[in-house]
Amino acid sequence: MFYTLGMQSDVLAMRGLTVFEDNGDHVVLRTPAEPDFWDGNQVIFRDWSGDPERDEAVFRAAFPEASHLSIQWDREGVNQEMVESAFGPPFEIFVEQVMAQTEPMPPADAPERIVLREVVSDRDWDQVTRLQTEIGAEEGMEGPLFDAHLAARNENRRRQIEDGHGGWFGAFDDGVLVAGMGMFHDHRVARYQQVETASTHR
Repeated sequence: MFYTLGMQSDVLAMRGLTVFEDNGDHVVLRTPAEPDFWDGNQVIFRDWSGDPERDEAVFRAAFPEASHLSIQWDREGVNQEMVESAFGPPFEIFVEQVMAQTEPMPPADAPERIVLREVVSDRDWDQVTRLQTEIGAEEGMEGPLFDAHLAARNENRRRQIEDGHGGWFGAFDDGVLVAGMGMFHDHRVARYQQVETASTHR
């Protein structure tokens, strides 16, 4: 359905949760369980139009009740300068850089005292949410809306993991989670998700 590896792996991280509507020149991506999740409710254009009014109108038609606007372009060569030139204020532009590797990762020993293992228990997941809250505050995202977003995201991640779509892993220092990440996959591609490290262990 999608052209770029970045977009293919992006939607892979939402596997089992999203619904796609293919409209030819664009795809509407919905996450019914998380209607306020920006990346889970967006319009993905197959090519670059350079017409912000048209692109915004397509989004508003798909999500008339949305308080956000989230659109992407599934095309190589669409760069930050192009988007900023066409859209500009009041839109906020985010650039995603996708790094890919086709060879196995070289093995590495964990630092002293650090235990690497899968996140499995409710206590583990409480620590995942606590770390994500800490990182979110560093990045200027905090408060009740962000807390509700994290709770819904992690509840759905646990559902995906139970359904066999991936796993969540942590680095624990004396039982305390100091780094975490998810990895979701299909038969061809694996995607790391939300790789985060506590400020004490970077």
